[in-house]
Amino acid sequence: MTGEKRHQLADAAQPSETWQSNFTHWRLTDGTENEILNWLDDHSRLLLSSTAHRPVTGRDVVDIFLACIGAYGPPASTLTDTGRVFTARHGGGQNESEYVLAALDIRQENGASIHPQTQGKIERFHRILKR
Repeated sequence: MTGEKRHQLADAAQPSETWQSNFTHWRLTDGTENEILNWLDDHSRLLLSSTAHRPVTGRDVVDIFLACIGAYGPPASTLTDTGRVFTARHGGGQNESEYVLAALDIRQENGASIHPQTQGKIERFHRILKR
């Protein structure tokens, strides 16, 4: 099942029920732009991974996600925004991440466009990270 939208902000009831992911932008002192990709467990808020990229690609999302599965086991679902590195359904197709999730029978949930509150835990983590 892909493309479902989460309409409530309830916490996951147990670890690995849902992993949230997103990336944030960070400018280094020399002006170089970087993107920091984070994965965290919705229930425990355990940071599963935090990696820097120039820029984050779909391949990065898949590689880091699979590394997290190798370390923690698979989640039942993922929750991300509708960025192209996470989903291509708005363009009428599927990207590599969506194929991997489907092959592993992991439910993909995407927050509503321009509604970052749906991914509130990862957004709050980004604020803390930037402080």
